[in-house]
Amino acid sequence: SSDRLPYVHMARQHGYRVVAAYPAELSREDQHRRAAMYLVAASGCYCRLTTDGQGGHETLTVKDGITVPAQVCMSFLKGFRIPAAPNEVDAVLPIHFLREDVDVADTALLKNVANQLYKNQMPDAVRKCLQESVSSAQRHFEGFAAMRRPLEELVEELRLWMTGEMEVAGATVAGPSVTDAPVPGKGETRNLQRQAKIRSAVEHLVSPANIAKCRASGSTVTNCVWLPVNTGEGWMSLEDRPLRRAAWPANHFCG
Repeated sequence: SSDRLPYVHMARQHGYRVVAAYPAELSREDQHRRAAMYLVAASGCYCRLTTDGQGGHETLTVKDGITVPAQVCMSFLKGFRIPAAPNEVDAVLPIHFLREDVDVADTALLKNVANQLYKNQMPDAVRKCLQESVSSAQRHFEGFAAMRRPLEELVEELRLWMTGEMEVAGATVAGPSVTDAPVPGKGETRNLQRQAKIRSAVEHLVSPANIAKCRASGSTVTNCVWLPVNTGEGWMSLEDRPLRRAAWPANHFCG
């Protein structure tokens, strides 16, 4: 997620309106659908490969091991940060990539996959698919691919949204600038990436899914400091105001 910031920065400097579309299932609020999204993503990576696994994808091949595509999908899922609007981009579309009935298809399977992904472990359901050859893995992964919405539906929804955003841009934005803008240097790029990492840590910290899994002795709980609510009125002293705002020290995000 930090890698996109220099590009967003450049687009803004040139006067472009920046929008982002992403699978809604990448949100951390519904862990079962997030797990299903991982299975569908892994399925897409393996099913597009040639039968020997050496081609069919630009980089995610099995030249360095049959589990590489699945591991890369895990890494992306863990590191993905939902783009924020309006602060980072101008508009977002969390498009539902999976069928509506996915979460009731196999609750036990999705629960196990979600738990293992949370522990940064490759799910057993994926390992079983990868026990033999690439062609065997492709046959096993076909069942997961069925959880995806039809491509035509996804394309049409995205097209309609983009059409609306282009109309908004035409009415509110003067147009891209043709003047040269300075390329962000290493220091500025590093600062932009650092901001993204901090924001990602904060968003993960306060996500309902993370809070639900907090241990009583874990750092998220023990480091929490409750601050008084700012009512905006002077009738109540600071000490008497209810403690309803959770806060964490800066060093909590530096680990």
